[in-house]
Amino acid sequence: DDVEAWYLLGDTYYHLGEQALAERSEMDRAFSRAIELDPDFSPSYIHLIEHVHREGDSARATSLVTAYCRSAPASRYCRAGRLGFDLLFGTAAAKEQALAALDTLDVPTLFDLGLNLASPGGFRYRQIVADAARAHPDAAPAQSFYAVRTLIARGRLREAVDRLDDLNEPVRVGVALLLHEHGFGGDGKVDRLLEVRELAPQVLAPIPLFSGAHAVDQERWSDHARAMALLRDRAARLLEQGDTLGARRWTGIARALEGYALWKRGNAQQALSLLETAQQEALGLTPFVVPNAFIRMWIAEVYAQLGRPQEAVRYYRSLATALTPDALAYLRLGELYAQLGERENARRAFSDFLTAWAEADADSPLPARAREALAALPAGP
Repeated sequence: DDVEAWYLLGDTYYHLGEQALAERSEMDRAFSRAIELDPDFSPSYIHLIEHVHREGDSARATSLVTAYCRSAPASRYCRAGRLGFDLLFGTAAAKEQALAALDTLDVPTLFDLGLNLASPGGFRYRQIVADAARAHPDAAPAQSFYAVRTLIARGRLREAVDRLDDLNEPVRVGVALLLHEHGFGGDGKVDRLLEVRELAPQVLAPIPLFSGAHAVDQERWSDHARAMALLRDRAARLLEQGDTLGARRWTGIARALEGYALWKRGNAQQALSLLETAQQEALGLTPFVVPNAFIRMWIAEVYAQLGRPQEAVRYYRSLATALTPDALAYLRLGELYAQLGERENARRAFSDFLTAWAEADADSPLPARAREALAALPAGP
């Protein structure tokens, strides 16, 4: 019956649940219990409102936004929740008014509004909001990341490449690998960003994971070995400094890169063991959110290759429901659900992907792949 304990449990699920493969319903349950115990404890509403917006539940969104704004009318989260509702569920006039209000918002409110729009039906508006935050006089580097990341979620890969220079180096390299995973060949810019290079002491992100994985894809095994050495060296240095948690994370990143190479060399079973161990070692908030997402994607694909689609679904669901969802996960979920005979789930996943990529690059083959797979599904549940 401890309100703050339920709230903190919900907040932990919100920020780290995807890395624990927890369903978002667990977060919902915790926040809802906190609200049940004390409807006036306003923090419990914030992430739950974002969640129900992303779920497309307009009835709950109305109820929760109203209750929250009653207890915290001056909060930026109240304004973000109301504008998010209007953009997702409002009339054409309400949407127009909400978009006109963007110029009046500060960067934190724009950021919070974007979190309410992180769903296939909201990506287009999230792009507008992210670009408004990016252009704001008080914008921080994170705003450029969310703008570029949303472009990728919408299949606008060429535009995302054009904006890579807006990002700082650790983020730029991770996004470059994400573009590579989405099949973007580009003009060589992505490949140049993914060259293995020395790791400066002040860089906290495990960049060699990204460059090393790209080296594996191109069978540049000496570069892969160099990336492994850089990761292990950082882990050893952290251990010498007494940072056992940091050392564990970087050891996990190195283990993941080793497992990735084993998989690509045809040893899927041994790779799976390393990757699953690594995924539980390389846990945490920024700068480990993106690396952990890559590891989960690799695990999902190994399971799929081993003929175990149900396990692959668990990992892809963690990517589809992440704070920054990967639209490619919707496509793969559709294909996996179809393989499992779960037709309704497959239809929903394919439809989510096609909604997210409705304005994707014209030369991308992925929307056609999704449409063909959707059309091939037999009738019935």
